[in-house]
Amino acid sequence: MKRLRTASPACRGQRGQAYAEYVVMLVVVILLLIVGGDSSPINLLIGAFKSFYQSYSFAIAVP
Repeated sequence: MKRLRTASPACRGQRGQAYAEYVVMLVVVILLLIVGGDSSPINLLIGAFKSFYQSYSFAIAVP
C-alpha cells in the first residue's frame, strides 16, 4: 500500500495566499459593480429588467 504524500508547509502557505488574493479580488469586483450611482452596472441591469417587465405586462394585458 502506498503512503499518501502530504503537502509541505510551504505549499500549504501558498494555497492560503491564493485564497486570500481571490477573496480580495472578488470584493473589489463586487464593489465596482455596486458603487457608481445611477450608472452602476447593477442599477442599469435592474432598470433593464423593469423596462422589460413593463413591456411584457402590457403585451399580456392587450386583448
